Amino acid sequence: GRALVTADPAGLRRAALQTARAILALQRQADEEIRELNQELRRRTDALADANAELLRQSELARANARDAELFRIAFHSSASGMALVTPELRLARVNPALCEFLGRVEADVRGASLEALLPADELVPIVRAIARLLRGEQLRVLGEAQFRCAGGRTAWGSLSRAVVRDDDGAPLDLVIEVQDITA
Repeated sequence: GRALVTADPAGLRRAALQTARAILALQRQADEEIRELNQELRRRTDALADANAELLRQSELARANARDAELFRIAFHSSASGMALVTPELRLARVNPALCEFLGRVEADVRGASLEALLPADELVPIVRAIARLLRGEQLRVLGEAQFRCAGGRTAWGSLSRAVVRDDDGAPLDLVIEVQDITA
């Protein structure tokens, strides 16, 4: 037959207590891990919120810069004064319609040209010296007059304003040259 096993009530109680302690220890460990995970989740959520705020700030800054660039483009191209952005190597990077009209040339012929191609040699030397002073930061802007070689061998006189455009670190990017026709 079957043997009946009688359990020791004190032994069962000890076993139950050990099991309960083990379960409580596991529960405490699980609670601690959950607290740590919640803290990590809060840290990551905060970091994500910070990154999102920075992304929003950068996006707003990019929109503002795009608006500024568009305003500059409109002002540059619609100015009644002849205007050019000139590289530190003295090449015309951008020109506006008024400058092309003053020179009697189309933009494709002027853009990329060197100042040397537009000015007689005796006009070029003082202009290059003045630009060098601007690039070194010795002056903010230089005013003067110069004779220009225009299309068809024609010459024209222009009143010049020259200034340097610098990057955020102060390094020269381009020169802005404005020309007013004073030939008459």
